[in-house]
Amino acid sequence: MYSTLHNPAAMIKRFFDKASFNRLHASSKVGCSIYAALPLNPILTMLGEAKKTYLHERFRVSVNGLREGLYSIPTGVKGLDRMLLGGLQLGMVYDFFGASGVGKTQLCLQVSTLASAPKEQGGLGCVVLYVDPTGSFRPERLKEIAEERSLDAEKVLSQVYLYEPRVVEEQTAVLNHLKKMSKKPVLIVIDGVTDLFLSDDNLVTRALLGNHLHSLCFTALKEGIAILLTNPVRERIGEGGGTIETGGNIMAQGAHFRVKLCKKVSGLFLAEAIQPPLRPREVYYKITRAGLVDA
Repeated sequence: MYSTLHNPAAMIKRFFDKASFNRLHASSKVGCSIYAALPLNPILTMLGEAKKTYLHERFRVSVNGLREGLYSIPTGVKGLDRMLLGGLQLGMVYDFFGASGVGKTQLCLQVSTLASAPKEQGGLGCVVLYVDPTGSFRPERLKEIAEERSLDAEKVLSQVYLYEPRVVEEQTAVLNHLKKMSKKPVLIVIDGVTDLFLSDDNLVTRALLGNHLHSLCFTALKEGIAILLTNPVRERIGEGGGTIETGGNIMAQGAHFRVKLCKKVSGLFLAEAIQPPLRPREVYYKITRAGLVDA
């Protein structure tokens, strides 16, 4: 059930199912399928004719019918849009990972702003479902980005629906909440996708994470929506040192596109295409009051 966030500076719609969640049994969960990491055509190649026809038709109807010709969502960084073949494509899952302070949450807020802004102001006028398991969502920052880009902040905020899971079961139930939304989102953002799963890192939670990513990939494909994930990094143990994305191979198999964000020198940041090998592979950006911009 929807309720309005009690914040005079925002009009975020928040929904949270207060019913108790039954704890999932590890025996009923499986790891992430490799199919989840593949784009549309390889998936259709591997499936039977009936399933291929269903998925292809569902994707076509979702994109061409419900989205009225919309195929991608801009990130607001021209270099990054070129790297991603025009922006965040509908039907795909994107994983942006990096250390703290490289602009992951800023990117989430920025893309949400551009997707929800009114069409007459250059936005897409779409609904956004923003999933915030880490508590890092700031409506005042969303408002600031909108105003810095000369967008109607109140209309932007009214199109963003906030969901705040605090345990694994609540996060995995997020896709069920899509059915409760009167307006279907064109974008789902999950800022800190592994946070709840790997706070207690074991085989069970890793299996749950893999299954969650698997469900996100097929939901993106079937519903014709874009899904934006962010994820931190951790220190690599063993020879070579450095950092590695939290979740490791589970994340590598759980997203169609993976981009690493890192800080360089003199206020510059770098976005590097990790999977697949895109061109340009590297894009520099800066973080400003208006969000992420080309360097």
